[in-house]
Amino acid sequence: MAPLLAEVGDLVFAFRGGQVLYTLRPKDSFAGRYSYIRETYVHGLMDGEVMRRLEGGEALVQNLVLV
Repeated sequence: MAPLLAEVGDLVFAFRGGQVLYTLRPKDSFAGRYSYIRETYVHGLMDGEVMRRLEGGEALVQNLVLV
């Protein structure tokens, strides 16, 4: 379930230590910079599933800057 403010091209992130997923929007053309949109729900990625995918090599870690 995406927030009402979500647009095509927005991305979903899990923050280390976070309890929920977040919808972020790439900011301009600056690599690694994103605007925070809202919390979001993705069936199958809640309750630690993202960390299991990370450990299994199905997800990656990315540094980013919220602006």
